[in-house]
Amino acid sequence: MVRVLCCVLCVLVSQALGQSGGAWIDAIPEPQRAIEKISGDSELDTKSRQGAALYAITQLILRMSGNEFRNPPRLSARESALLESYGAFYQSFSLDYAAHLNRGLSPERLEELGRNRPSTPFADLEYRYRNSRTFQREVFTLAMGQAWVEQWYEPLVARETQQAEAARAQMQQGLDLLNANAQRSREAAAQRRREAMLRIALGLVVMLAGIGWTILTWRSTRLDARDPFIVTGRRAGWTLAACTGLTTDSRVYTTTTRHTTRERFNDHRPDVVRSHDVHTSHREFVVHTAERAYPFHLRNSNLLVGDGHVVSCAWPEKGRKTRDHLLLINHTTQVQQVSDGFVAPLFLPGWLIAIGVGIAMHWIVGLLVLMLVAAAWKVVKTLQTRRFNQQDLSRLISVLNTRAAEVAHLTPAG
Repeated sequence: MVRVLCCVLCVLVSQALGQSGGAWIDAIPEPQRAIEKISGDSELDTKSRQGAALYAITQLILRMSGNEFRNPPRLSARESALLESYGAFYQSFSLDYAAHLNRGLSPERLEELGRNRPSTPFADLEYRYRNSRTFQREVFTLAMGQAWVEQWYEPLVARETQQAEAARAQMQQGLDLLNANAQRSREAAAQRRREAMLRIALGLVVMLAGIGWTILTWRSTRLDARDPFIVTGRRAGWTLAACTGLTTDSRVYTTTTRHTTRERFNDHRPDVVRSHDVHTSHREFVVHTAERAYPFHLRNSNLLVGDGHVVSCAWPEKGRKTRDHLLLINHTTQVQQVSDGFVAPLFLPGWLIAIGVGIAMHWIVGLLVLMLVAAAWKVVKTLQTRRFNQQDLSRLISVLNTRAAEVAHLTPAG
C-alpha cells in the first residue's frame, strides 16, 4: 500500500515538474536540429517553412510555460535559455537569408529596402505558414516526435480550445447582457414615447373640448327672441334688469392713487424711487322709479347724466350677482351710451384649455399654466366678455324707449 502511494506521488510530482519546465522541454531539440527535416518545393518555400517552424517552436515554449500573453514572461532558467537560443538563431537565420536574397543589389536599393531586410515573398510565405495549425503540428511531429505531440501538444490544444470557448461564451454572455440592456432601454424609451403621445392625445382632446365648449357658449349666449331682457343659451338664468326714472344726486369726482416703486442696485448705488399717480374718475347718480331707487356708481365712465334727467338703464344680473355692464338712454338729452359689455361665456373652457395644454406637456407645466391662468383671471374674463352688438342694442333701445312714457308726468331738468 505504501509502495502504491509512493508511485502515485512520484507520478504527480513528475507531471508538475514537466509542466513547469520538466519532461516537456526535454524533447525540444536545438534550433538547428529542429529545422533539419523541414523542406519545401523550392529554396524560398524551404526557408519560409524553416523560419515559420522556428517561430512556432518559440511560441510553443511560451504556450507550454503559460507565458503566451504575459509581458514580461516569467520563465525558468532552462526555458529562458532555450527561448533565447531560438530567438538568436531565428534572427541570424532571417538576416543571412535576407543577405542572400539581396546580393547584387546597389547600395541605393539596399538603402531603400532597408539593409538585411527579408524580401516580401519570403515574409508573406512565412506568415502564411505561421498561421497554419496543420503546419505547426507537422513541425512538432518532425522535431519532437508523435508521442510527444500526443502527450503534450494535443492536451495543450484541447486546453486552449476550452479556454477559448469559455472566453467566447463569457464574451457572448456580455454581449447578450449588453443587448438585453439595450433592448430594455429601447423598450423604456418606446414606453416613454407612448406615454408622451397619450398625454398629448389626452391634452388635445381636452383642449378641443374646451375650445368647442367656448365656441358653443359664445354662439349660444344671446338675447331671447321674444323678450330681449332674457338671456338664453349656456348662460341661461341671467336677465337684463331695467329701470326708467328720474335721476338725482348726480356727482362726478376723481380720486388719485400714488404708486411708488423702489429699485435697488448691487453696486453700492443709491436706491431709485419712482412714483406715478393713477387717476380714477367716478360718476354717481340715483334713478328713482315708482317702486324704488337704484343707485349707480361707475368708474372711468363717460356717461353724461345730470340731476333731473329722465333715463332708462339696463344691466345683467342673476340672483344677487350683477355685472358692471350698463346700457343707458338719456331721454332728456337723447343720448345713448354703453359703459361696458355684456355677459361673459362660461369660464370653464379656459380652464379646460389650460389643463389640456399642461397634460400635453407635463404635469409640472400644467400647474404653471394653471397658475398663470389664475393670475390672469380678470384679463381673460374681460377678453371673453360678450359685447352688446348692434342688433342687441336696437332691440333693447326700442324696448327702453317705450318705457319713457312711464315717467312722462315727471318734469325734466331745466
